[in-house]
Amino acid sequence: MSKPTHACYDKIWDDHLVTRPMTAPACSISTRHLVHEVTSRQAFEGLRATGRQGACAGETLAVVDHNIPTTDRSKPNPDPESIEQMRVMAENAKEFGIYRTNNESRQASGHRPRDRTPSRV
Repeated sequence: MSKPTHACYDKIWDDHLVTRPMTAPACSISTRHLVHEVTSRQAFEGLRATGRQGACAGETLAVVDHNIPTTDRSKPNPDPESIEQMRVMAENAKEFGIYRTNNESRQASGHRPRDRTPSRV
């Protein structure tokens, strides 16, 4: 049996672990917040509906990790829904002053780094 991969969340947690007491929950701290293109659309709509800007825009990173191609990125994305999600993420990030990754060559899924083999379900 292969060792399970260490997801991005686990890596961030481990890097920011403050304490892990035996009799209480572990404590971790991070000053970054990741939002992605699939469900953030609803969150941005909620901010708009309530007239809020969101907290710590400068500490938030918008990542497109569900819809980027995992093979040849020189070819256009063939899925219209994916293209729309990426377009809306870019607009929301700009409107709310959030830094957005721009399909960088080193970019990988926030869930599973691309240098790992996929897990089997």
